[in-house]
Amino acid sequence: MSNETHASAAGAEDSAQAAVEVSGKERTLSALPRELGVLLLTAGGDWSRTAWPGIAAMLAGALILWPKGFRKAETWFRRRFPRAHDVGVTHVERFSRRP
Repeated sequence: MSNETHASAAGAEDSAQAAVEVSGKERTLSALPRELGVLLLTAGGDWSRTAWPGIAAMLAGALILWPKGFRKAETWFRRRFPRAHDVGVTHVERFSRRP
């Protein structure tokens, strides 16, 4: 396997995992897989007949696909609901690791 092929394979594995940054005691999500954003937008469009679950899924998918907006929303959520944010980051960390 050449170095370029190995590097691209490693990059593909890294993009499938959520990156969590730790600064002091605060943990933030720096990136979520784009596939998750597309999945949430698609599911939200299908669930839009049920109102709130569909709208929430579409909003979450849009924020994942728009990194600048995601950072602002995460910062607000972390300040407003610190305990819920920490539990959510723990949940994402748990399920984004590969065995």
